[in-house]
Amino acid sequence: MYDLKKIVVVIGATGTQGGYVVQELLKHPEYHVRAVTRDPRKPSAKALASSVELVQANLNDLPSLKMAFAGAHAIFAYTDFFDTPLTTNEVFKESETLEFNQGMNLALAAAATSSLEHYIWSSTPDATEQSAGKHPNICFFNSKSRVTCAIRTKMPALWAKTTEIWIGFMYENFIKFATFSPQPTPSGVYELAVPLAPDSVLGSVHCKDLGPFFDFILRSGTRYHAKTIGLVAEELPESRRLEIWGHAVDKPVRFNAITPAEYVARLEGFGVPTAAAEGFTDLYGLFKDLGNAYSGEDVLQARDLVPGGFFRSWKDYCHEEDWAAFLKA
Repeated sequence: MYDLKKIVVVIGATGTQGGYVVQELLKHPEYHVRAVTRDPRKPSAKALASSVELVQANLNDLPSLKMAFAGAHAIFAYTDFFDTPLTTNEVFKESETLEFNQGMNLALAAAATSSLEHYIWSSTPDATEQSAGKHPNICFFNSKSRVTCAIRTKMPALWAKTTEIWIGFMYENFIKFATFSPQPTPSGVYELAVPLAPDSVLGSVHCKDLGPFFDFILRSGTRYHAKTIGLVAEELPESRRLEIWGHAVDKPVRFNAITPAEYVARLEGFGVPTAAAEGFTDLYGLFKDLGNAYSGEDVLQARDLVPGGFFRSWKDYCHEEDWAAFLKA
């Protein structure tokens, strides 16, 4: 019987963020994990079926989310701007509206859940506001921050039990996206060409640490309700991050600080639509200007809330990751 357990709903349970949250929750018998997926027939969903309550829901379908949230005590909610392949400028721009609508559906369904005690919303800063309009093209930040604004101003009862988490630049992006990773040159040197100064820092975190931190927030009760937390493990200069990676994989590396225009052209060479290329370039501009963009007035820092050694370092990640496929690409 799970009626004595806390029902925790996890959105995107077969994805990266939700997947690590599910992994952590399953270590603790006091939780009943309800994993939400669009397609329970896919192999990754079937693999979860024996250990969680698997339910089908779609972020574009508010009634399905209300059903999935019924009886929930806590919800981990997030949206994925990049769920739709960014094949054209139009798709990139439409994805901002789509993600905003999905985030609003999640919030509306959560607000309608009478049993809900804690809503944990994986979001991002308002990049346009942070940069005073200098970097307006970071659609994949703006869409989420607009949802947060709506929760704060239009759903005060939900905001009163919401913890907003700004998840830092994930270590895994280094291997997942060519736009953020070093590329081999004919000389065998791996070059990271980005519009940053060598000493520009990125507030970053290992995605695997999201699960334990989510559990920490749940166990903290109401302490972090109506709060925003920056989930950042390290603030390393980007050139230093590259050096650590090169040492871990035993490859020569070079940091190349290019201009924003050069970076846009570089991404277009990868087949990235111009609008998306400008968005990624503005993201680096935000990092260059602010350093840890996952901070600000009234924003708590996760590192200040947990014991030392809670988070994995970039060096740890570099030595744990299997780089074979990346180096062969």
